[in-house]
Amino acid sequence: ALVSDGVADSKAIYAMGHSSGGLFCYRLAKETSLFAAVCPMSCGMAKDAHDPDKNTTPVHLMQVIGDRDKSYHGTTNPKVTMHSAEKRIAVWRSFYECDTKPVTKVHGKELTLRTYTNGDGIEVAICEAKGQGHHLRRDLRDAADIIALNFMLGHRKKQVDPDVLNADP
Repeated sequence: ALVSDGVADSKAIYAMGHSSGGLFCYRLAKETSLFAAVCPMSCGMAKDAHDPDKNTTPVHLMQVIGDRDKSYHGTTNPKVTMHSAEKRIAVWRSFYECDTKPVTKVHGKELTLRTYTNGDGIEVAICEAKGQGHHLRRDLRDAADIIALNFMLGHRKKQVDPDVLNADP
């Protein structure tokens, strides 16, 4: 409704969520074509349920997570396996065929941003907060939020040619 009413730009729609909301961002990245960028924060990623597949539309993705977050190292239980932070970024980086060497930027002493880019300019990034758990210390949360917002606002959804989408393989 916002796009059709001219209030929102269809090429500049973003999703950001913390904890379960971050997990939902991975699902949105996998299953929808609505977003230009998503930023899951302080969350895991369910193996197989949220891994991108042939139906996944390119979307810029940045994970924000503390290195002491409960989901940082991943989990395994009889119902669901959650990828570690490294593995989930590797899954998306591999899917988009991004460079294996990231561009690394350090923000202060406790935030490190690693960004992987593919030939089409799609970015997969991880912002790690040193010594932080599920809830980042307020000053670091504010800084990470700014990094995440700048990441998302720095990307617009590419226009996809309908003829390419409808072409026979």
